[in-house]
Amino acid sequence: ISPYGAVRAIGHLRGIMSKMGAIVLGEEMTVPFAAQAFGEAGELVNPALQTLTKQLGANLARTVENLNAVPVS
Repeated sequence: ISPYGAVRAIGHLRGIMSKMGAIVLGEEMTVPFAAQAFGEAGELVNPALQTLTKQLGANLARTVENLNAVPVS
């Protein structure tokens, strides 16, 4: 098991999703060794990953707000 599998796959997945018409955020996040990255309650145990997750969530919320503000014709 490698901590880099997701890093290699994420670029391909982003390309596929874009080709399918999905809006892909500019930032990305991977969680190396995910099996050990979460505590008993499902929380991320690494404070830096917790912060990054909150930042990405806020960016997603802003993106959704901006999309909802665009009138649909």
